[in-house]
Amino acid sequence: MQANTLVDFLDRNWTSVTADRAWELAQTGVPVVGGKSADMNGHVIIVYPLPKARSGGYMAVSKKTGKPFKMPLGHFYPLAMSTSLGSWAGAKSNGDKTVWDPWGSDAAFEDAGFWAPKELAGSAPAAK
Repeated sequence: MQANTLVDFLDRNWTSVTADRAWELAQTGVPVVGGKSADMNGHVIIVYPLPKARSGGYMAVSKKTGKPFKMPLGHFYPLAMSTSLGSWAGAKSNGDKTVWDPWGSDAAFEDAGFWAPKELAGSAPAAK
């Protein structure tokens, strides 16, 4: 399944949760998927059941200048597993980057969603 198709499926069939609730559920063994659709192809991630960590801190290449830079440290978020066909370093994680890093900005992260299976999400708060 392509990411956009998977995000559409999750949105219709799983329960939408906040990033904090996604982390809480992951701690109890509930599978939680994050994602966002995009024009060409979106992106999906899996929330890891590990302590939260600060976003950023990795080397990336600027889309505007093509020059390498170190992504500044940000807020604490759940860690994630993620891979990508694209070149954005934040989208490739074996649990060493957060759920924020695939999108690389607060504005882009605001459009990302998180979902858990309805039967396992319990009384999950509604996401934005």
